[in-house]
Amino acid sequence: MKLSVNSSTLAGIIFSSVLLTACGGGGGSDGGDSKSGTDTPAPQKPPVVVDKPDTTTPVEEPTTPEPTPPVTNPTDPETDPETPTDSDAAEEELRAGLAVDNFFSMERISCNIGGYEQDQELAQVSNKHANYLKYLYKNANIANVNPHREDTYADFTDVSGPGNPFFAGAELIDRVRDADYAKNGQLVGENIVKRTEYNPSKGKASPEEVGIEMARSLLSAPYHLRSLVNPNFKNSGSSVLTYTPFGTNKDSSFGYVLVSTSSSNEDKAFDSIKPSGITTYPCAATTGTNTGLYGESPNPVKDTGRNLATDPVGHPVHVKVWQADTIKVSNIKFTDVARNIDIPVQLVDSSNDPYKNTYYEMPENEAFFMPLTDSLQSCERGTRKNCGLYGNSKYKVSFDVLSDNKTLLKKEFTFSTGDVNY
Repeated sequence: MKLSVNSSTLAGIIFSSVLLTACGGGGGSDGGDSKSGTDTPAPQKPPVVVDKPDTTTPVEEPTTPEPTPPVTNPTDPETDPETPTDSDAAEEELRAGLAVDNFFSMERISCNIGGYEQDQELAQVSNKHANYLKYLYKNANIANVNPHREDTYADFTDVSGPGNPFFAGAELIDRVRDADYAKNGQLVGENIVKRTEYNPSKGKASPEEVGIEMARSLLSAPYHLRSLVNPNFKNSGSSVLTYTPFGTNKDSSFGYVLVSTSSSNEDKAFDSIKPSGITTYPCAATTGTNTGLYGESPNPVKDTGRNLATDPVGHPVHVKVWQADTIKVSNIKFTDVARNIDIPVQLVDSSNDPYKNTYYEMPENEAFFMPLTDSLQSCERGTRKNCGLYGNSKYKVSFDVLSDNKTLLKKEFTFSTGDVNY
């Protein structure tokens, strides 16, 4: 994504999941928006095990936001001038959601992970929550909003929680139940991206264009990437909506929200689908990736002293051998083909996992590595030097994998980046 120097992007990404089984439970997660020049991931949430409405989970107290401008005359959804009322605008947003589903599916298929089945019921779940977020963001400026939840915020009860006309439940599982989608044994996940652009030189982008850009940002964040390339998520439904952010000029400020909901198959146990050999993302068929990662929670460079906001890394490579119990990745080589530059990498696996004994713990048959791009000077504008990998360039990746301490596997492929993302 290319923006003018006086533009900025405000974005947040969340992945959350719930497991629909025979036990009761509930939970929440933190999240929010971060001011930066690119989409940055917000915290993930552990799976929640439920099979019916949970009446034992304590009700959370409304969050008290930081002082913000008062909300006056929130928009009536029935007369909302920004709600698409003509078929062209509605069709454009519908196409954007379908394009995101298709994009994720094709990226998975190209890497032998298996595609998504487009699910209209999940798309409706996504669309209702996207409308909830749109109504919230255009009618209020609330600090520390968790985009995954539909919480009530003190002093903003007329636009948040049940006061929002698109309210469907505080948590993902509540919204799934509200849509009568809950099926025993399924894992349901949700990814959310919010972006605000101020005075972009290219003008207002189409929902489809921004939707794909935001989808790429999810794939460049290793802990979110892990869920997106899990072949056991088989169904997907996405929604992309546009709006004017609260207190801004509709001619120069543009808001976008992407909600993508996915699920496993009802008739198969989760993790029952195990592709053979080494699976990676990116892979040999991957083109147009983001060049840099500017932040994620959990932080993939925890305890290294690196600040991704100022010193990004290049697009990570995810590695998994589904049919192995353990793997050890070695002899990694990451080369800029045109410039003949070997780029150092940081490997994260079960042996050096900074999140061991947490929800984010790396399984022993999975790893990822990140190119350390400090010396590349890959930015094409502004004073920043490091923007991750070079844009529109090919990168050759090779490495060895010792599977279950007995079988040596080798992998080599070349992928290419898209435009520099700032």
